[in-house]
Amino acid sequence: MKKVLEYLPLHLTVGVILGIIFQFYIQFWEFGFLRLLFVFISFLLLLFAIRNRIARTLWSFLLFFVVGISVVFINDNRNYKDYYQLHLDDVSTSILKIKKVLKSSTYHNKYEVEVVQINSAKTRGRALLNVSKDSCVNLLQVDELLFTKSDFVDIKKPLNPHQFNYKYYLAKKGIHQQLFLKKNQFKNLGVDQASLIGVSANFRTKVLQSLEKYHLKNDELAVINALLLGQRQEISKELLTNYSKAGAIHILAVSGLHVGVLLWMLTWLLKPLERIKKGKILKLCIIVFLLWMFAFIAGLSASVVRAVTMFTFLAIGLSLQGSLQNFASGVMLLVFRPFKAGDYVDAGGVSGTVKSIGVFSTIMN
Repeated sequence: MKKVLEYLPLHLTVGVILGIIFQFYIQFWEFGFLRLLFVFISFLLLLFAIRNRIARTLWSFLLFFVVGISVVFINDNRNYKDYYQLHLDDVSTSILKIKKVLKSSTYHNKYEVEVVQINSAKTRGRALLNVSKDSCVNLLQVDELLFTKSDFVDIKKPLNPHQFNYKYYLAKKGIHQQLFLKKNQFKNLGVDQASLIGVSANFRTKVLQSLEKYHLKNDELAVINALLLGQRQEISKELLTNYSKAGAIHILAVSGLHVGVLLWMLTWLLKPLERIKKGKILKLCIIVFLLWMFAFIAGLSASVVRAVTMFTFLAIGLSLQGSLQNFASGVMLLVFRPFKAGDYVDAGGVSGTVKSIGVFSTIMN
């Protein structure tokens, strides 16, 4: 325990996390990007000027605290002049781009959308789209564009104490408003230029269509879809409850356990490459490429990105005999996806990843 508390990278990671939490909940920094850049550069220059080891360590902690504040401020679309809410009026027209297909509710198909245009102004920012189930025969697809004149409404707080706070959950995803649409309230403009997420979604759709040819039952197909592609939208509440009661719910979420097994298999299969000149580097490149291909196919969800990032650095660390892979992967995840920080500690997520790292390291040794 003493060695852990004296481990400097742990202190720096805690500094980033505290900065993220401080900015997310308190909104401390509201002074613009240029001043934020000035503060960060000042902290960085002073770090090199400090000679005392203890003082330099404490200042490093403060520097990473500023990094945590900075990444939240930069990733919050509300701080930009082209944020869509700043352009709304009583007669606004909007163009929405489907970014993600979410699990449907009883009465609505749900989507995460990017608000790409308000009236004639190009905008940014995400919202939750609810389309009545009796309004569309087919589900909307990723990258489709929709034109609508409907109003955005704020997401409501929970009415009862200790109830699941859906407003807070969506706020971590950068979503603060939603729309409710029926068929006659929007016009489909077709598919926009395909994005990587859209290509990934199309690939998963083709895989699912291929599986449907085997006439599997709905629950069986839903479980296979979750295990192979990381998609849980079609799993029934009853089946989720049964897995939860059995203590095996983490199996349905592609995370550390799955990626750890995949890394072990790839390491074993590609071991003969080590016999050739620079074979270890070639093996590492192939493994990292295939891991991120799997993450791409699985839709780059928070659990998949977390696990693949951690195991990428683990593979690099094992190849280079390094010891900072957990620190590097943790800081990278927090910097690039600060609002997902809570998702990186989901039930079974971190524990599954840590256990998989332990098992993998034992096998390799």
